[in-house]
Amino acid sequence: MKNKILFSVLTLGLLVVLATGCQKAPQVQMDLAKAAVDSAKNAEADTYIAAEFNAIQDSLNMVMTNIETINSQSFWKRNYKPSIAQLDAIVVASNAAVTNAVAKKEEVKAKVEASLTEAAALLAEDQALILKAPKGKEGKAALEAIQQDLTVIEASIAETTVLFNEGKYMAANDKISAAIEKANSIKQELNDAIAKYKKR
Repeated sequence: MKNKILFSVLTLGLLVVLATGCQKAPQVQMDLAKAAVDSAKNAEADTYIAAEFNAIQDSLNMVMTNIETINSQSFWKRNYKPSIAQLDAIVVASNAAVTNAVAKKEEVKAKVEASLTEAAALLAEDQALILKAPKGKEGKAALEAIQQDLTVIEASIAETTVLFNEGKYMAANDKISAAIEKANSIKQELNDAIAKYKKR
């Protein structure tokens, strides 16, 4: 009888130890996952690979919510194993996001450099074309408006250069892309006006 009681006590004690090991919130993994996501954000993954970063952030939020739900359950029902696996996966994904963000940033940087050269060339072309454009009564007002647009483009190029020098490549890319689009539009408009005038 004493042996049975002793065996029961030892078995119960072992189960408690095992349960405690499996049913304790995975704080270490939680901290590692949060730190990994923060590292990805510090690498500007939220700017350069926004969709990828947002998916990782959403996954972390979901796991943390799930863990809170598990914490509210009775001790014997808690099972953190799926959450631990998800947290480990978030660390791996975050580390990959750091690499991808750095690569994308370099890609955007190179694109902005090329775009600045393109925009400056287009601005010079437009400024040359405006001198050849017809300057009749109707054309004068149009040319004044175009000249104002060219001034805006010139300012955009200067602002893009500042952003580039500050390392804000995505913002620089957005600004210079808009300037190139406008410069090309003006170029087409001026060429059409010149061609139309020559046909008279």
